[in-house]
Amino acid sequence: MQEHSGGGPATSGEVDFQGVIDWDNQHFVMVDVGDTGSVSGSLANDDVMQLIGHEAGEYPLVAAAICVRLARP
Repeated sequence: MQEHSGGGPATSGEVDFQGVIDWDNQHFVMVDVGDTGSVSGSLANDDVMQLIGHEAGEYPLVAAAICVRLARP
């Protein structure tokens, strides 16, 4: 995960968030606690998540990602 918190980009760390899973069990929304960022997404299948994120403010950010599970344990 890459996060920008005003002091420069970081590629590790923790971000507090709250989220909700939609009634269809396929879509979800997560929001940063104490910040303006949010991520919405969907589960395309058991191994693929599609994500759209955005954050307003002094350091705005928009992003899209597809996350694929490579191997099951």
